[in-house]
Amino acid sequence: MPLVAAQSGLAFGGGIVTSNNVDEIPTASASSFGTGLHSGVTGSAAPCLGAGQTAGTGSAATGLNYFANPGAAYCMFRPISLASDTSSGRGNPLRGFGSWNQDLSIGKTTTITERLRLEISADFFNVFNNVTFADPGVGGSASFMDMTNPAAFGVISSQAVPGNRLSGSRWIQLGLRVAF
Repeated sequence: MPLVAAQSGLAFGGGIVTSNNVDEIPTASASSFGTGLHSGVTGSAAPCLGAGQTAGTGSAATGLNYFANPGAAYCMFRPISLASDTSSGRGNPLRGFGSWNQDLSIGKTTTITERLRLEISADFFNVFNNVTFADPGVGGSASFMDMTNPAAFGVISSQAVPGNRLSGSRWIQLGLRVAF
């Protein structure tokens, strides 16, 4: 999915009807951002940040960051200038994390008598127990990297959880059915 950097959810006041994000426009190509899963990133001060501010080091920081250098990546975005820009910023060159999930189902049906069958099954969801990280900034009600909070910029703070599940880890479901 596209990964969006935005000013905030309600930059122009917003509300239920007009709660669109005000996206930032990248000033560099996607290859210059140093994207991927980087661990131990401590952030850095950059000229575009205020005094004493660093990017990607907030209280939600887990040591995992989408950017190799969050401070430099933070400075590669600029706000939309409504008077001169014709793009809304949705042509963002960044992509979120991909996902890989393997499920497995094994079953056996045994006929006991002419009218009685026994069905045994085992279903494994995420059988190899792969971790799928949620995109940075995605969590709670946000669906973007918030440029108004540089400390959380690019921070990976949660795991993606598939629908109808409580967690993203392996699930095992066993079944026994008697049909008559």
